[in-house]
Amino acid sequence: MYLDEECIGMLIGPIIRGEHKGTCVIDEMVANKENKWSILWSIAHNLPYDRRMPAGIEYMNTFRAIRRDDFLSSEGYYEDRCIGQDKIADRVGFNAFAVKGAVIYHYNTDTFSRCMKDAEKFGKGSVHTFKNARALVFIAKYSVFRSLPVGIIKAVRHGRPGFVFFKIALDFMILKGFIKGKFTKEAME
Repeated sequence: MYLDEECIGMLIGPIIRGEHKGTCVIDEMVANKENKWSILWSIAHNLPYDRRMPAGIEYMNTFRAIRRDDFLSSEGYYEDRCIGQDKIADRVGFNAFAVKGAVIYHYNTDTFSRCMKDAEKFGKGSVHTFKNARALVFIAKYSVFRSLPVGIIKAVRHGRPGFVFFKIALDFMILKGFIKGKFTKEAME
């Protein structure tokens, strides 16, 4: 990840002025938008090839800057959950203000192997978020019965026939991570 020259100043400005307790970036651009795996990753997440999040968001649960006292009271990020920064909003009781014009560049996953590792990590981290009936919805969402038709539709729409196989493998790894996270010794405690 790298930041546009003005990004840090734009993120901390609203906090210093007392307008908001935390901020985030919505202009999160893809640095490797020509990479074939990056493109498939974007298609899987319903995003344009050059953006990592949709435009038009005003508040998010993901922080890029937050007041120190709020960060410390939240006990920081939960690395073991793999989606840790999202959990801070739940613990501090507010979402981050989306600063328009603050731009960062992220590299999407750029190899098949990395895509699969990231998908498994997401699935494992989702164990803490989705419980009981919501877990069944999560499992249905990433099952092959949904992966195949969604994969075919998106492959046709984007002119990328290989997306069908990518979608099935990606969803399989998400489910693998979820099941692994659900039944590991740490998850049971």
